[in-house]
Amino acid sequence: MEFVKTVYSADTLEENLRYIADALGGNGTPREVIRKYFLNDFYKDHLKIYQKRPIYWLFDSGKKNGFKALVYMHRYSTDLLAKLRTDYVHEQQERYRTQLKHTADTLNSATGAGNRRLRGKGSSPR
Repeated sequence: MEFVKTVYSADTLEENLRYIADALGGNGTPREVIRKYFLNDFYKDHLKIYQKRPIYWLFDSGKKNGFKALVYMHRYSTDLLAKLRTDYVHEQQERYRTQLKHTADTLNSATGAGNRRLRGKGSSPR
């Protein structure tokens, strides 16, 4: 988004994002379409274009998209992996811990039908 805003101006940002999203196809807002493209299809397309000699390297935590990072190979440095780990992976892990704690607190404080509903056991009698 920042690249498009910088290159083509903030005045036409939404119009340009719509144009890009239309070219990519997909459903949703332009930002959602572009985000989904980068999460799911960009790297596959990149590998096709660069014939399996990519200039971007993908660091990926697996099928559930917990963490993904694209690294431009010409920006690689000896401390890059440590920086990815401390600046991004640790932050993401902390967000997960916070969400898990919130979910556990919600479950522990719920009573009766609310508790059954949260645990997926339904709340309506047979």
